[in-house]
Amino acid sequence: PFDFQARDGMQLHGYLTLPFGSDYPPLVLLPHGGPFARDSQYFDPFVQMLASRGYAILQVNFRGSTGYGKQYRIAGYKEWGKKMQTDLIDGLNWVKASKLVDTQNACIVGGSYGGYAALTAGYQTPDMFKCVVSIAGTANMKSSLFHWHRWGSNNYIDNAVTGDERELKKMSPVNHAAEFISPVLLIHGKADTVVSFRQSEAMYKALKRAKKEVEIQLYQYGTHGLNDPGSLKHSMTLIESFLAKHLPVDQIDPRDQPSMTSAIYP
Repeated sequence: PFDFQARDGMQLHGYLTLPFGSDYPPLVLLPHGGPFARDSQYFDPFVQMLASRGYAILQVNFRGSTGYGKQYRIAGYKEWGKKMQTDLIDGLNWVKASKLVDTQNACIVGGSYGGYAALTAGYQTPDMFKCVVSIAGTANMKSSLFHWHRWGSNNYIDNAVTGDERELKKMSPVNHAAEFISPVLLIHGKADTVVSFRQSEAMYKALKRAKKEVEIQLYQYGTHGLNDPGSLKHSMTLIESFLAKHLPVDQIDPRDQPSMTSAIYP
């Protein structure tokens, strides 16, 4: 666990997990979903899978995250694609200054809101990441907002997401496909009732039109969290292969590691 200051001075919190037996590993930035949620030190299968493959994993509880009080939470209101996004980059810069990991070789991987954050990083900070992975991420904020309101009033969405159409267009990754540089992997379940798989399809088509390197994987029975074992296992294998291609790392044999694959540094 670590604390750091955002560029506007706000005190933020995060976690850095380091792989066993690697002195200067490449980095995966893993923004959490929600965003009305938080990362913690409890077991996370994606974190441990990535650590066992030799990657350092950065988790940032950006403003808007829960668990740190009301002011911390509401500081994220109307900050999708703005300060919530720069908090992730400021966390990465803290890690860069620590010299514990190779931040010059980094990818961003996220699910749900984290998928939106990953796609936003793909066009806002394209030079910082070797690849981008979005799992059930929002690409078009206007259509997502319409979808969310169709299912009833949502106090978080009403408070935290702007309703201004010009702002929604500006903060939608699907409208910025031409600005992407890094390869993109899109993963989505067709049974997702929170974020429609059409979001990933639209992002795929936009990136293809812009002649960008992009792959898409849709799961017939995949839910928002890919809760069925087949989809989850296959998606992890797919992410592992995608990272190995675009963010190579000296291979670590999991059989050579202790039961705890990560080391926590203060």
